[in-house]
Amino acid sequence: MPKWFGAPVLVLETVGRRSGQLRVTPLVYARDGERVVVAPAAGGTNTKPAWWLNLTAAGEGMIVIGGERRRIRPRVAEGDERERLWRKLCEAYPGNRDYVEMLGQELTVVVLEPV
Repeated sequence: MPKWFGAPVLVLETVGRRSGQLRVTPLVYARDGERVVVAPAAGGTNTKPAWWLNLTAAGEGMIVIGGERRRIRPRVAEGDERERLWRKLCEAYPGNRDYVEMLGQELTVVVLEPV
């Protein structure tokens, strides 16, 4: 399984919202049962990453984890669920906390649910 600074990495496949071309992006993730959790951190910048814009525009995408490919739909976590899942993301990759410090605001927590 691929890792980024010790954190698990999946591959997200989306369709470019303008180009219509396949886009492939590696992302750090955490598992929550059958669901996968990610954060559109954009390297700690205030811009929204293209993969997030493409995924929200399409409403679904594909993920590849350990050779298994699954169709997913994104959903933004809120409230208590967001806090619980944020902790999981930080356990998987503590660097997420650094992004919050750089930005001075919370990151969006995205649940990728199987379709």
